[in-house]
Amino acid sequence: MVTVALLPIGEELLSGAVTDTNSSWIAARLKSCGFQVRYKHTTGDVSADILQSLESLTARASIVIMTGGLGPTRDDVTKRVLLQWSGSEWVRDEATYARIRKYMEARGRTVNELNATQADVPSRARVLPNYQGTAPGLWLEKDGKIVISLPGVPYEMKALMDQQVLPLLQQRFETPVVLEKILHTGGIPESELALQLKSFEEQLPEGIQIAYLPEPGLVKVKLTLSSLRENQAVAEQFLQDQAERAARIIGPEVYARDQETLEEEIFQLLKAGGKTIAFAESCTGGAISARLVQVPGISAVLKGSVVSYSNEVKMALLGVLPATLQAHGAVSRETAMEMAAGVRKLCESDYAVSVTGIAGPDGGSETKPVGTVWIGVASEGKTEAFPFLFEQNRSRNIQRATLAALLLLRKKHLGILGDAAN
Repeated sequence: MVTVALLPIGEELLSGAVTDTNSSWIAARLKSCGFQVRYKHTTGDVSADILQSLESLTARASIVIMTGGLGPTRDDVTKRVLLQWSGSEWVRDEATYARIRKYMEARGRTVNELNATQADVPSRARVLPNYQGTAPGLWLEKDGKIVISLPGVPYEMKALMDQQVLPLLQQRFETPVVLEKILHTGGIPESELALQLKSFEEQLPEGIQIAYLPEPGLVKVKLTLSSLRENQAVAEQFLQDQAERAARIIGPEVYARDQETLEEEIFQLLKAGGKTIAFAESCTGGAISARLVQVPGISAVLKGSVVSYSNEVKMALLGVLPATLQAHGAVSRETAMEMAAGVRKLCESDYAVSVTGIAGPDGGSETKPVGTVWIGVASEGKTEAFPFLFEQNRSRNIQRATLAALLLLRKKHLGILGDAAN
């Protein structure tokens, strides 16, 4: 594979004020196109440090991709470093200046002197037009090495990578195609999943690699295979066959494939079945509904949601009985079931899911520690509730409760929910 190095720039990356998500995205896109990221230096907004990192990386990699430091302010020094590294002079790129002027005019603003400097580029650079913002990307070559400089704004960087950088790199280099198939699983720990697939791994054909990518409550199983471009169609079918073998072994815990999401899968299942859903959320505070509404067309299946954080709202809107709360508490099987039944009646939906729990860090007890969550699931003629014990971390508890609720809904619709804890 062609070796690539990444050079993200910015004091905010070193201080921890901003997380560098650009590098992981770039590395994944490059790998899918047959390029391997071997090195990464993160550097602050100091010209001497950037130049030192650039010279170090170009000594070890064929391609260096820089992100950040292309804005109009004094701390944006990347272009000045590239000017020095390439032995260039400043030139005004008129096409870039025209785009900046048009960009500003569309927003009712005029081009000031700082904006205008974004059209000044090193004379030896190939300009990569930025149609999402004002700072163009730059492509420079020296001593057989390629240096590509991109804006640090993620959506600008991604557009430049996909529309210009990757096509140019693929024209220049003959690289294999890296194919991958991903199985998304939920509700099964990584260790158990690995045991299920032990024989499958041992029998994998040469060239196919398997990786387990765990997240809170989820595990992705990724199969990869490198192929020559002329053999890509055959290789894709070969890899697909292996992915289906793995999916059959894992069973119904596979809820999506490749780039599909859990919420997209649920939407398609409910829409195909003509079913609707409503939610009663307490400790998740609307997080479940927020995930679903990211799916276009979700109004076809989502009837409504009630964020019933207080007991008063649980009683007034969902019909939870005062006696239930007094006898069992807000975080209980009984309350979860009454919440689910109540929101299903309120929204006149086919299914309803409720979540009530102790997200933390306070509010736990010996019998109901932080991380205790009850999830209710209601349908015509049947209401169930399931207990969970997650973590001590509030944000992860909300995340995992949201995920568990969606997984239970999927299993309910497929008829594989199992026995309720009631």
